[in-house]
Amino acid sequence: MFEETFMTTLAEKVREELGGNYVVESRVVQKEHATMHGFSIGEKESCIQKIIYLEQACDIMGSLDEKWELGDIDHESVYQEMLAKILVKNYQQAGKSPCLFGIENLISWDELKQYVVLRLTSDREYAKQYLHWKVSDLYAIAYAEKTDCDYSESIGITRKLADRFHVTEEDVFSIACENTEKNTILVSMTGALDSCFCKEPFKDSDNLFGSNCLCDPDEMMYVLTNKNKLFGAAGILLPSIQKRLKDFLKEDFFILPSSVHELILVKAKNCMKVSELEEMVKTVNKTEVIPEDRLSDSVYKIENSSLCVAKD
Repeated sequence: MFEETFMTTLAEKVREELGGNYVVESRVVQKEHATMHGFSIGEKESCIQKIIYLEQACDIMGSLDEKWELGDIDHESVYQEMLAKILVKNYQQAGKSPCLFGIENLISWDELKQYVVLRLTSDREYAKQYLHWKVSDLYAIAYAEKTDCDYSESIGITRKLADRFHVTEEDVFSIACENTEKNTILVSMTGALDSCFCKEPFKDSDNLFGSNCLCDPDEMMYVLTNKNKLFGAAGILLPSIQKRLKDFLKEDFFILPSSVHELILVKAKNCMKVSELEEMVKTVNKTEVIPEDRLSDSVYKIENSSLCVAKD
C-alpha cells in the first residue's frame, strides 16, 4: 500500500518533528494474519525503540487514497506532514506506558520465565519469527506476557532471545507448558457469555476444573480459555488439560476455534455433522471475529493425545 519513497519521506518528516536526537526507521512488520507498516523510533543513546504503526495514524486521518484523488503533490505533502504529527503524538503517548520488557529489564531467564506461556496461531509466517512447533494445521509459539496494573506487554521468544539467556528450545517450551497449564480454565457457556460484559479476569469460582464441579448432562457446550481471557486457546495442547476435559465431560467432544483467546467444546453425542460445524465456524469467523483474533476455520478433536482436524 505504501511505496518506499513515501515511507522514506515520511520518516524524515517524523525525524524533523522529534528533533535531531532521534532515530526513525521505516519498518514492515509481519503481524498475525496481517502485514503492518510502521516506524521504529527511539532516542539515539537508548537501546529501546518503539514501533508506531502507520495504519493506525491513517485510521485517525481517514482514507488517504480518497484525499489524493486529485493527484496534487502539494496535497500529498500536506497529508504527510499531518501524518508525521500523528505518528509523533502516538509515539509520545506510547512513551508514557511502562516498558515492562525493556532490554534493561531482561536480566535473566529466571526473571523472565515466570511470564512465558504458549500461544496458538494458524499464521505460518508469523510463527516462523519465534520458537514454535506445528500442531495439525496450527502452530504453537512461545511468548512472554507481563501485566502491570492496566498495562500489558508481550514479546515473542525468538531463538536469539533464548540464546541470550543460554536456554534451549526444550527449556522454553517446558516452562511455557507449565505456566499455560496453571492459567487454563474451563467455564460454562453461560459464564463465558456473562464475562463478555466485564473486563475483569475470571474468578477461581468460575473454573469448572474445580474438584467439586460436575458436568451438567444438559449442557452441550463449554469454553476453554485462561483466567485473563487472552490467548487462552493454547491450553488444549497440554495432555494434562486433555485428561481433565475427558474426566469432566466423560464423553467425546469437538473443538471449535472461537478465536485465539478461547475454544468452544461441543459434546459429540447428538451433535450436528462436522461439515455443518465447519460452516458455522467459517461464518462466525467471517462476520464476528476480527482478523487478528481468528484462529482457524477447521473443527478439531483429540485423538491419541494429539489435536487433529475432525472429519465426518
